[in-house]
Amino acid sequence: MMQPLSETRRQHWTQISEFGSVAGMRLMFSTCRILGRWPFRVVLYPVLLWYMVTKPEARASSSDYLRRIATFQGASRIRPGMVTVLRHFASFAENLLDKMLLWSGLFKTDRVSSTVRNKWLL
Repeated sequence: MMQPLSETRRQHWTQISEFGSVAGMRLMFSTCRILGRWPFRVVLYPVLLWYMVTKPEARASSSDYLRRIATFQGASRIRPGMVTVLRHFASFAENLLDKMLLWSGLFKTDRVSSTVRNKWLL
């Protein structure tokens, strides 16, 4: 079970320094570009697990964010666990990949659709 960091030690997620290298990011992007999204995910999850183990501040920030979202949606008793935080990190990574694919012209925008389910997202 995740233990929250004390408020004095916790940093805002934007203040947490980058973890990795440009070469590693290029390797991940190339994996997706050449082999596809599933091989990218096979490489991504060990990286995310390592990140979760070595970055308790990021883990705590994600957990806090997910707890606030649950409270906003009326599920205040929900306490995000490690799997939920891992999925949150994976979603963030997949979002970054989508942006890189879009910027490089490799993302097919004609296959994108969107459905707004919450009036707050308008």
